[in-house]
Amino acid sequence: MLPQLAVSTFPSQIFWVLLGFICVFTFMSLLVSPKLRSTLENRSNYIDNLLKEAEVLKKETDIIVSSSLEEFNQSKQSIIQAENDLSNELKKKNSKKKRELYKNSLDRLQNEKEKIKEMSEKTLNELSANLDDLISLAMDKFGYK
Repeated sequence: MLPQLAVSTFPSQIFWVLLGFICVFTFMSLLVSPKLRSTLENRSNYIDNLLKEAEVLKKETDIIVSSSLEEFNQSKQSIIQAENDLSNELKKKNSKKKRELYKNSLDRLQNEKEKIKEMSEKTLNELSANLDDLISLAMDKFGYK
């Protein structure tokens, strides 16, 4: 028969098992458990501190984002306003240029009309003089004087 199954060795086995259990329990409760507890508490405190810091950083980030968005919108509005002002200024200048070009075109047209009129009068006078010469030559040729 096996010695560990012998009923005569049960009391000594129970004694040693209890003594071992008490030693392990005492070791665990006095040394390991407090270290584990302090490690868990430190970890929990560290995580809580990180979460609080993260909340503070999130609030600061939200403030920065909102102010940046506000500045962006203001910049956008100022750019749009500047574009509109520039566009209006260019339209005014363009309108002035158009009027000047139109006036210059009308003046040129009038000058050209006058030149054409003068040239046509000159040409008519020359034609008339040439016609008179031609008629007098023809009359001389046919014997009319």
